[in-house]
Amino acid sequence: MRFQLPCAACHQTNKQKKKLQT
Repeated sequence: MRFQLPCAACHQTNKQKKKLQT
């Protein structure tokens, strides 16, 4: 569960990055 925290943050950042690129 601890490693899931950073994973979620990474996913959020990726989503935002994709939105910016789109």
